[in-house]
Amino acid sequence: MSIEDIAKLAGVSISTVSKIVNGKDEGISAKTREHVLAIVKEYNYRPYSKVINNTSSKSFLLGFLMANRTMDDYTQEILKGVIARVQKDNYAVLVCDCDGDDEQRVKNTTMFCRSNVDGVITDSAVDATFLESNIPVISMGVGRKGNDARFAIDYQELGYSTAYTLVKQGHVRIGCVCDKEDEKSLYFWQGIMRCLIENGISVNEEQDLIDGQAVDAKIFERMFTAFICIDERKAGEIKRLALGRGLRIPESISLISLCTAKRNPFAGEISMMMLPLKRYGEELGEYLINIIEKRKENGFSFSWGDIKPDSDASITTPYDSSNQNILVVGSVNMDVFLNMEEIPQAGKTVMANSMSTIPGGKGLNQAIGSAKLGANVSLITRVGADYEGAGIYALLRESKVDLRGVMRDESQNTGRAYIYVRPGGDSSIVVYAGANKNLQPEDIERNERIFKKAGYCLLPMELSLETVGAALKMAKKHNVKTILKPSAMRNLPDEFFQMVDYFVPNEAEAELLCPQAGSVEEKAQVFLNKGAETVIITLGAKGCYVASAKNSEFYRAIPVRVTDTTGGADAFISALAVYLNEQCSFEKSLGYALKAAGFCVSRHGTLPAMVDRTTLESHIVNM
Repeated sequence: MSIEDIAKLAGVSISTVSKIVNGKDEGISAKTREHVLAIVKEYNYRPYSKVINNTSSKSFLLGFLMANRTMDDYTQEILKGVIARVQKDNYAVLVCDCDGDDEQRVKNTTMFCRSNVDGVITDSAVDATFLESNIPVISMGVGRKGNDARFAIDYQELGYSTAYTLVKQGHVRIGCVCDKEDEKSLYFWQGIMRCLIENGISVNEEQDLIDGQAVDAKIFERMFTAFICIDERKAGEIKRLALGRGLRIPESISLISLCTAKRNPFAGEISMMMLPLKRYGEELGEYLINIIEKRKENGFSFSWGDIKPDSDASITTPYDSSNQNILVVGSVNMDVFLNMEEIPQAGKTVMANSMSTIPGGKGLNQAIGSAKLGANVSLITRVGADYEGAGIYALLRESKVDLRGVMRDESQNTGRAYIYVRPGGDSSIVVYAGANKNLQPEDIERNERIFKKAGYCLLPMELSLETVGAALKMAKKHNVKTILKPSAMRNLPDEFFQMVDYFVPNEAEAELLCPQAGSVEEKAQVFLNKGAETVIITLGAKGCYVASAKNSEFYRAIPVRVTDTTGGADAFISALAVYLNEQCSFEKSLGYALKAAGFCVSRHGTLPAMVDRTTLESHIVNM
């Protein structure tokens, strides 16, 4: 194919073709230039001037020079977009990867010039060699000095739009996991800060920027409700650590990340801002061709701020923004069960028929009991930094109980309870408080954020009166309904009753607290007079008596063969709280509670006897 053939096909003179392919077409219209170049590219015409290395002639070859970073998945996606676009105009792309080696960059730059490339896309500042050779260059990057900001991957806008996704959900405590030494991470962080400030959210730059190279479980102690990660690897690490702490995503923690991989490795698990790198490369390629072929420029208008998350898999409203959870403030122990014919008396030795050791304590029982019924559950307690404490911690995590309020105590062993069970199922309990006695009002204050999301707070006592009082006050501050069981208490401050919504003693506990009143009805009235809103006195196999300002009534228990009464009250309270929290009527919730208690006492143990939701509801239908 000769220049005469091109001219004939284009319907122009040979001179016009020559001027266009050799870059000397100042006086030729854009329409004619585009028409001629289209024919030149279609027929792969190579002018003679090119053979003799006239660098002003077109080669229809572009350079893609990676000077500062290697050709990773991230860069390959951009390159894929460049190639896809420029091939439409019959350009080829020559790719060089310097991997940060300055000497190799110089060699590659010289090679591009000798190859007479028509234009270059690079991640570095524009090299003077390109300028001297009149080769147009697009310098992409993240804002390095010398780069044209129009073509930079705008990590500030990416940070802003990612943060705004969480801000719209109501998050104000957002942690950003980045590499402090990485330039793009810092730009990303600046965008997040700008978003928070512009939306009236106070920021603490020193605390909120988390070094991605040193991420550990301690970040969950900083009260963040959401995390933003610079890449999917760090997001995966945050998720792993969260699950290890018993935190659920997104119920406990929202999580969102940029994704630069070819494929989202956490599809359906973590919400990702999928970077449109290929489309970005296409835009770069088109803009460079517009410059080379002197087409009318519309400007480079690619926007990084319009990106949306691919799903809401790990994004929801903040943990403390709505009342959904069951909160338990109570003790956890390692329970030692001894099955025997009679309870030992002073000076007498009794042989046990069997022994078993399992985690327990009313706080743990009610937390796991509520979780098994499908509730989101948080627990505030203390365990020892011992083998038993580690086992309890693992059990709570497996039971999907939120562990942010579970504290490890270095000064005390985990509490223990020795439970003597007689053949009829009756039991007596001796408790060693251990770490439980170190749960103080300050721990309640420290965990105020957990109360903010609670619908019901269960207080099974076995704690100091000061701690229980602090929990009652905190619950009332955040309009959380309270259910208090006065385990092993001989007296309660009158002010407690004024903060209790449901007061649930058994017969023996009611007698200890109110010996002056005779009947169950009279005792319940005393508690109501002190300020309790509703009193439920559990009566074992006889059911329960419920009294309030509006009504009072006896409710029958479910007839079952009693095996072990130890966890009956915990099962009752767990079910009552779960169904009330779901806006069920009191009558319906009480029915579930009686069924749950009956199911529990008909089986051995406490935790193994806690009923799950499916069993409970099908059990109800069949009775």
